[in-house]
Amino acid sequence: MGGEGNGAAANGNVVSGGAVGLKADGLVSRKGDTCGETNSKQTGLEEKMDDGSKGLIGRFSRWIGIDSPRGRAILTVKVCVFMDMFSVGLFVPLLPYYWKELGVRTEFLGLITSTYQISQIASGVVMGYVSDHIFGAKNVLLISFIGSFLSYTLAGLSFQNSIIATLVLSRVIVGLVKQTMTISRAITTGLTTKEGGERTTMLSHIRACSTFAFMIAPTLGGLLAKHFNMATPAYLAGFLFLPNAAMVYMFLPGKGGGVALSEKETHKKAVQRSESTVDSIANLLSRKGLGQLTCIKFMYNVFGSALFALGSRYVADKYTLEPHHMGYLSSYQSVISLISQMFLVGDVSKRLGEERTLHIAFTASVALSVVEGCNSSVYVYVALVPFRTLAMS
Repeated sequence: MGGEGNGAAANGNVVSGGAVGLKADGLVSRKGDTCGETNSKQTGLEEKMDDGSKGLIGRFSRWIGIDSPRGRAILTVKVCVFMDMFSVGLFVPLLPYYWKELGVRTEFLGLITSTYQISQIASGVVMGYVSDHIFGAKNVLLISFIGSFLSYTLAGLSFQNSIIATLVLSRVIVGLVKQTMTISRAITTGLTTKEGGERTTMLSHIRACSTFAFMIAPTLGGLLAKHFNMATPAYLAGFLFLPNAAMVYMFLPGKGGGVALSEKETHKKAVQRSESTVDSIANLLSRKGLGQLTCIKFMYNVFGSALFALGSRYVADKYTLEPHHMGYLSSYQSVISLISQMFLVGDVSKRLGEERTLHIAFTASVALSVVEGCNSSVYVYVALVPFRTLAMS
């Protein structure tokens, strides 16, 4: 009995232990479920955070235009235009000092500038045909950037070694190969559509990138010339064309990477454009009013180019300005030009009418030129810059 009682007691303990074990198992099970639920919630929260971050990244990518190969190509064009004009702004405002330091006479400077302009005109015709029919816009843009690198580097070397001939050669080279804005507009036109004003918007972005670059670069170029030497801006400007060429090769449409354009459509447009150019010019000149306006605009541009060629040196000599002062002036003029184009020109044209606005602009340009010729104070010249910029806009 005792044995049985002891056995019963033992069995009872076993039962009790089993109950305790079941309770313990239930507790562990409930804890496991709780931990599983917590892990699930954490996992779900992390997934939501990932989705949210991906959503933010996606929205940002769409906003800057890199969510597709086409968008990346358009963004590349904008960056390349900005860097291209930044390089130009670093170097070109200092050219009058290059010529002056090397002893180039004023009349010879006019001849050099005319050579550059003629090179640009010839290059525009040839490069346009080559871009449409032979190499494609991407390869022409590569040629433009690599040629600009060689030209600006040669200009720096020419100045350091006081060699006028190679400096003139550098201007001829850049005149023959540099068609960045023309080709960039053509690429942007090929990558966009007219729907929803997309093409117009992207082309306006291209112009904004160009203007913004020229707001910054001349000041930096002048400071580099002041604190280092006159050749430093030319070397830096030349170097910046190399990453531009690399971006073009990697991201733009055409051979060597990027997205493919419809070559059939591009060729068709090129043929139509080349066939209609002469007819368009003839029709423009024959239309009443437009022919006269075109001739006036042509003459205005001729005299404007002459002013641009000699104006910087004239201002620098007349007011005894240093390179960094000219850099400040160039940036100042770019800022005023941007403001006038964005906020003033359109409003003035609406209020006064386009024809009356044009007459006022021409008259104001002549009057301001006379005032500047009679003026001897740099402060008056700076004060007149907004009015002259608005008139020319």
